Amino acid sequence: ADPQSMSADEITTLFQDRSGLLWVGTAGGGISRTALELANFGRLIHEPLSDNSLSHNSVLDIAEDGAGRVWMATFEGLNRYDPRSETWQHYRHEPNAPGTLASDRLQSLALDPQGKLWLGSVNGDVDIFDPATGQAERLVRPEQPELKFSLYRVWRIAPGNDGAMWIAAEDGLYLVDSLPRALKAQFTLDDFESPGGAVHGYGLAASQLARLREKNIPLTICVDKVAASGGIRRDGAALPLI
Repeated sequence: ADPQSMSADEITTLFQDRSGLLWVGTAGGGISRTALELANFGRLIHEPLSDNSLSHNSVLDIAEDGAGRVWMATFEGLNRYDPRSETWQHYRHEPNAPGTLASDRLQSLALDPQGKLWLGSVNGDVDIFDPATGQAERLVRPEQPELKFSLYRVWRIAPGNDGAMWIAAEDGLYLVDSLPRALKAQFTLDDFESPGGAVHGYGLAASQLARLREKNIPLTICVDKVAASGGIRRDGAALPLI
């Protein structure tokens, strides 16, 4: 295979850093990097005999901090890469060690306004990681502090305009204040029936969408099935799709 081609075809994430370099995370092929005006790629991959390399070749999310360091969510913990010194630092779960990651199988990450990393895992854990101390704090819901934040995979985390953080999991959408850390809102799919059948089988509840719109949050809606009426309905109230 051409060493200057993409390291794998299954792309898991894309990230463009401040210098304009495109970082391509893959499932099993590490990271491919390219300047957009070039046709060739450089590679960052796991080297089994070296600690100064990517910890795992499945990279699910990428972010850059204010110091130009690049953080990566992998299936073997959190990685930090300094492009200037070409050095790596790894952060992993350690059993019975407070302050370490809750899980090594990371799915998502995002920086909050305080410069801390919010990490979502395949297992439903959410950690808030402080790069200054190397310590992680587990995020829990007040009503169930003994459980994971989500029962399922945490697909994406993204900062909001007001300093809060959005968490997209398989069991709902959550809005959490970064300081103080408190759950502000939760949006889930209502389980209800209509004369046309079970609406939850093919769409989103209009009432939940209305809650987002009431907070002046722009909506982009993607569905793979719609009702026979061509809209998303609840109790006769329709939200048109454009």
